[in-house]
Amino acid sequence: MGPLHSNTNESLRSLLKGSVISIVLHSTVLLTATLLLKGCQQVGPGAAGGEVFRDVGLFAVDGTEDGTSDDGTQPGPGDAEQTQKSPDQPSDVQSDQNSDAETQNAAARIPTEVPNIGSLTNAAQNPDSPGEQNQPFPGLIGPGMPLTGLAGGSSGGSRSLIQPAEQGGARKIGGFGGPGETTFMNIVGQGKSFVYVIDTSSSMDGPRLRMARSQLKASLRLLQPNQQFAVIFYSEYRERLKLRRQAEQPMYFATDVNKQLAGQEIDRISPDHGTDHKPALIEAFSLKPDVVYFLTDGDEPALTEADLRDIRHFAGSTTVHVIRFGNGAYTERSATWLQKLAAQCQGEYREIVADPN
Repeated sequence: MGPLHSNTNESLRSLLKGSVISIVLHSTVLLTATLLLKGCQQVGPGAAGGEVFRDVGLFAVDGTEDGTSDDGTQPGPGDAEQTQKSPDQPSDVQSDQNSDAETQNAAARIPTEVPNIGSLTNAAQNPDSPGEQNQPFPGLIGPGMPLTGLAGGSSGGSRSLIQPAEQGGARKIGGFGGPGETTFMNIVGQGKSFVYVIDTSSSMDGPRLRMARSQLKASLRLLQPNQQFAVIFYSEYRERLKLRRQAEQPMYFATDVNKQLAGQEIDRISPDHGTDHKPALIEAFSLKPDVVYFLTDGDEPALTEADLRDIRHFAGSTTVHVIRFGNGAYTERSATWLQKLAAQCQGEYREIVADPN
């Protein structure tokens, strides 16, 4: 009996040990599976592609208590009929009508016309002054400006011209500044080099010369540093503008320093003597500029047809804009030599009314 009892005990111990190991292994597998399945109920990786499980809910809003819509407008009778729920109307039809109403309201808020730039600009500048918002947007050239050299024209004064205090770009006078552009006496010129030929004879004394000075300085301020300029003052004699503390040059670059120095020299100019137009113009063309601004207060002494042919030869491709101080009255039916000069050099002619006294 001894050996049989010993074998039985050994079998029981082996069976117990195997059962314990099996229970531990199955418990571990069950716990691992439980943890993995539990992760699908939380925010975690779902199917292939890295998508995320999230809780999603829907809710409905009947409307605000103050009776206004999302855009702050009061609903009309038609809106009330569409938003109120009818007991015998299906819910899907009710939703379609609400969607149509929202689409119509959104479409009504989209502008159908281009706004007037003048009203927008004036409204932005004077939001508290309704009476000032209807003023017309200022023009780039101004009233009375002729479109060709032969058209002629006159201005009612200097109100449309550049004011002496204005600077920083042609935007101040209704346009946009930038390389290649400036304005003198409301005539826009484009190019990289500009020559101003200014009459300083005795008849220019007074308001005319003061206006010429202020307009000249304002025009120089509109130039960019990569542009060049020269100024020729003439009567019976000629004097080209020279900048202090600068080496003498045919033309100066329009740097801030050069423009400031030029303004100081312009203020020193005084009128004297008679008038001789042609030599000053020939000197201006010798500099090969893109644009010449020619300002005078008189037709006399008039240039002949032969003089105009010579000027056309020397001018080449230079554009010549002509400005004349006058009284606004035309005494000749035919074009004057000043108008012909502007026309033959693809420029503009403008007459400025300025009181000489």
